[in-house]
Amino acid sequence: MSLPGSQHAVGTDGSDYQHRECIAPHYRASIESKSRLRLLIYSHFLLGFLVFVHILTYHTSLMSTLNVPRPHLWQYIWLNSILSSICGLVSINKNRIFLMKIFFRGTVIFGLGTIITTIIINLSELFTFKKLKTNHQLDELEPQTFFGFPLLSAYSLIADNNNNNNNNNQQCTKDSCSSITSSTYYVLYDVNHGEGFNLRRDVYIRMANLIHTLRERKSADSNWILVLPPWGPLYHWFSHNLPRTQLKWSNFFDIKSLSRFIPVIEFEDFLQLFTSSSSSSSSTSQITIPYVYTLQHFSEGWGENFEEKLEIRKCNEEPMYEKRNDNYYYGWFFGYDDRIRARQFQCLSAQGFVTVLVDFLIQNITWSDDRNKEQVVKSIMFDRAETVLHVDYGGYNYWRARRSMRYAKQLVDLGNRFRVDYLNSTDLIDRTVLIDDWTKMKRHHSQAMGGPYIGIHLRRRDYIKARPGYVPSLEHAARQVCHHLNRLNLSLTFIATDADENEIDTLRQHAHQLCETSSNQIYTYRPNEKILENILDGGKAIVDQWICAHARYFIGSYESTFSFRIQEDREILGFEQDSTFNRLCGDHEVLLIISLIAIYWFQRKPTLSKPDDIQQTIRNFRIDNGGVKGAGASHEGSFVDRMIHSNKKMVVFYGSQTGTAEDFAQRIAKQAKRYGISAAVCDPEEYRNFICVFLLSFRFAIRYEAGYHVGVFPSNDAALVNRVGELLDVNLDEIISLLNVDEDAQKKYPFPCPCSYRTALTYYLDLTSMPNTQILKEIAQYATDENDKTLLTLMGSYSEEGKIQYKEWILDSCRSIVAILEDLPSLKPPLDHLCELLPRLHPRYYSISSSPKVHPTSIHITAVIVHFETPTKRVAKGVATNCFKELYMKHQAIGCAQHKEGDTCHLPGRLPIFIRKSTFRLPFRFQTPIIMI
Repeated sequence: MSLPGSQHAVGTDGSDYQHRECIAPHYRASIESKSRLRLLIYSHFLLGFLVFVHILTYHTSLMSTLNVPRPHLWQYIWLNSILSSICGLVSINKNRIFLMKIFFRGTVIFGLGTIITTIIINLSELFTFKKLKTNHQLDELEPQTFFGFPLLSAYSLIADNNNNNNNNNQQCTKDSCSSITSSTYYVLYDVNHGEGFNLRRDVYIRMANLIHTLRERKSADSNWILVLPPWGPLYHWFSHNLPRTQLKWSNFFDIKSLSRFIPVIEFEDFLQLFTSSSSSSSSTSQITIPYVYTLQHFSEGWGENFEEKLEIRKCNEEPMYEKRNDNYYYGWFFGYDDRIRARQFQCLSAQGFVTVLVDFLIQNITWSDDRNKEQVVKSIMFDRAETVLHVDYGGYNYWRARRSMRYAKQLVDLGNRFRVDYLNSTDLIDRTVLIDDWTKMKRHHSQAMGGPYIGIHLRRRDYIKARPGYVPSLEHAARQVCHHLNRLNLSLTFIATDADENEIDTLRQHAHQLCETSSNQIYTYRPNEKILENILDGGKAIVDQWICAHARYFIGSYESTFSFRIQEDREILGFEQDSTFNRLCGDHEVLLIISLIAIYWFQRKPTLSKPDDIQQTIRNFRIDNGGVKGAGASHEGSFVDRMIHSNKKMVVFYGSQTGTAEDFAQRIAKQAKRYGISAAVCDPEEYRNFICVFLLSFRFAIRYEAGYHVGVFPSNDAALVNRVGELLDVNLDEIISLLNVDEDAQKKYPFPCPCSYRTALTYYLDLTSMPNTQILKEIAQYATDENDKTLLTLMGSYSEEGKIQYKEWILDSCRSIVAILEDLPSLKPPLDHLCELLPRLHPRYYSISSSPKVHPTSIHITAVIVHFETPTKRVAKGVATNCFKELYMKHQAIGCAQHKEGDTCHLPGRLPIFIRKSTFRLPFRFQTPIIMI
């Protein structure tokens, strides 16, 4: 409060009302300007948020169902303007001029400047868009939006006008593909007219992988689009009163789902896309395809070795395209022969996978620019596309293409409605729910349960003549149906078949007699005329497949592609393989199976004793150490050394002490010399330390035949395992667990875990084999000495010098991983990483030397104990045979007098083994003479 008589501001007491009214508008204008500026900045933030989500979506694939195009470079630069907007928002409250300058400069440079530069660069594309709009090709085009916001249509026009250059796969129609660029190419294909509906679907997968490979090639800087061939008259489409030619894929499949793997376009849309821009009357306009190739096999066949190759040759058959007076080729072209012509036609002999065409397309195809003279489309057509094979059949991209082949919604709805009305089946109860975007779906075996019915595909019309032995009679088919219904405790059956109504009624009668099934419990899908006119024969087949694919158990027909497609659908849905890969047996096949069972029953050997322990482990282990030592000088070395020193290529052992066997062995050696083979004659008793007979005894009779193999799981030498622990300074008793990080791997753990390092090195990992170059390359990083690291890196490379060094230092020197660690002291790899790199210790296989008729409860194997000195003066031992020897020596020290039977010592112990069958068989009649070597 001011004192009386002191100075005070004029107007502050309210007396200067006129002055206050004079300056008030300036303050009100400032407040309004700041409010508008805040609105603009908030709008800027909102747009920046959408652009950020756009970029984040592309890099993380969080919302692939939105089909957001790949972000452009200008979007990343434009995001920097958000930082300047933050400065502008902070400067408003207190009128900070410095921050306001940063706001205006950043907005102009990073915001407006980036957009203006982008518009200038894409002017040619904008003119093309305007031209196509003027020609009424984009009248049906939906408003260009970003995340569904119409306010951003201008942004979408600028950013997405060049969508065809993006790697993002989008559905391509006559409208969405109108804005084509100079780097857009189309691949057309056709199949042999005799092929059916389901094999044509299989050929689509091959061509889809061709397009996918072309788009992945870095050298192919272009946008490849697959043109879907219209469906024509097929053999199994019996409704001749319905349209059977020039049918779109959208009648049967979800085009949007196909486009999630590769960009596709319907053939009709492809024609309208180009003919409408060249003439107002599309019926008279023609487009020219520069290249048309008919694929064919090589006339001389595959030859001795299969190899991929391509060669332009003379046509093996009369071509379906003819050259007319105007020097253009005309042909079938799916029935559009009056609207399409080809500039060049040749026959291309192809052998190999579909990717053999990739390099041919990239390197040998050139495109001439003469659009002013004629309507030339940058396209290429392959006729008889079934000639080339699948690339990586059953692999990752094969299944991606197959999963993309979702059926049309109207067909799926019809199939689901039938399941609900007649089969008590729904996706929720059957655990077969599929999400719309197949790229986000991961299903595994046993996840699907299926509806309470059996699905059967019974093909009869053409198979009765083509494959009579594999098509069951109606009575036998009904018998198989009843068997599976009783086994699975089900009562409903759905049959997809091409049989007529009379045959279906006969099948129902047989089923009613055999398994007391009423006629209304065997169903077939028979749509009325109105529905059939809408979905056509192909749609009915898909509904049949859809219903069969959701069954609890499926039985198909022999080598039918119709059944194959159902089995693939069931794989995608997540059914067990046992409930999917089954087929109906023909009458002759059943007789054959019964005959084989009868033969086996009468020829089988009776079991001598009933096993009380089913574990296939060795109850008693014993080593036959030879016998009484033979007379004469003993040769302490190996018979292999003797063969090397005497330059012999063959050895003949004799086992009798009477002299007859030795004399006969000498005669065999002389006969071998006549054929240029030098042979040595040896007494096995002289090499008792090297040739041993191991007897693996059981408490019960084990089934095996002469010539079978026994697989033994050995263990590494304990001294070798301890040496690894010493070299790496690791506690071998530490408990570890190795987890497989690959989600698609069949095994979660590489070996049984958790376990100790000692257990892993002893029983699971191979320590004696020579490591490959990949292991050397991986462990080179752990060598602290530069010379050691250089040596390992060199041997791990693919250079010629590295291969030579690897041969000399590893292979010729017989160095194992333990020897490498000893010779390179600076190499200290982590033991857990080493466990990941080392190969598994595989079982050792030995031919069984005994006869099951004489030794039903034991197996005899004859083996040479591997024990030699390497060039590095180390002793190398065989894993399995020395495992037997060590066990024998250990128990020999304890003593085995209480177990002696003659000269054989029984040693208690356990080793895991298994029997492996062999193709070797003795003659059925024992009178048949044989020569055993």
